This record gives sequence, C-alpha cells and structure tokens, in this order.
Amino acid sequence: MSKTDFLSFLVPPLPYFIEGNFTTYQKGDRHPNRYNLGYFDVIIIKEGLLHIGEEDEAWKVAENYALILEPDKHHFPIEACTEQTSFYWFHFQTNSAWRAQSSPNLITPSSPLHFIPSTRQFIYPNSKK
Repeated sequence: MSKTDFLSFLVPPLPYFIEGNFTTYQKGDRHPNRYNLGYFDVIIIKEGLLHIGEEDEAWKVAENYALILEPDKHHFPIEACTEQTSFYWFHFQTNSAWRAQSSPNLITPSSPLHFIPSTRQFIYPNSKK
C-alpha cells in the first residue's frame, strides 16, 4: 500500500459538515478503534500528543497539527496518551468523487474512483455495473 499525503476532492459540490466537538483525553486514555466510519474524521490537536493509526500508517499528532482520516479505513489507537491531550474534531463527507494520492494530482469527473456515501459503495464511471 502506498503512502497517502493528499486527499483530492472534485467540487462542486463542496464537502459537507456532519458533526464536531472538542474532546480531552487524560493520561492513559486512547482514541476509539473504528472500522468503516463512513465519513472523514478531522482531528486538530490543541495540546498534548495523540498516538493514532490508520491501516498501515501510524502517527504521533502533536499540538497545532491536524490529521484527516479516511471514511472507510480502519483507524485505531497506537498507544495510550502519555499526557492530557485536547483536540477539536469534526466529521465531513462529500457527494462527489475523491481520491487519496501520494502527490497532488488533479482529478476530473472521469477519474476512475467515485465514492457514494449513502451506500458506502465504490462505483466506476465507465463500467456497466
């Protein structure tokens, strides 16, 4: 599996907000272990350090840094928080095509992978399925 550094979205329409909040973990707390959340998860660290992974990637997200987790990938705690860790989080989704990429490349309506959030299925625009 290749490293994903960029998420590209075909707009319009713009991605839409689902929900968000501010959370504080105490020393020893862990982020939930989740499969197929169904929407993007943005985490912005205000203080502390969050140890989190997604598929075969692992991060230590520090104060003033952010991370975007993909909708249908497994994300999980790498280890418990070693200090109080506070962060903003919000979930969003899109009704358009998007792609995870290792470099910033333009996507177009004819790009091969579309995501349909209501059914959580991938469709291929040029196929007859």
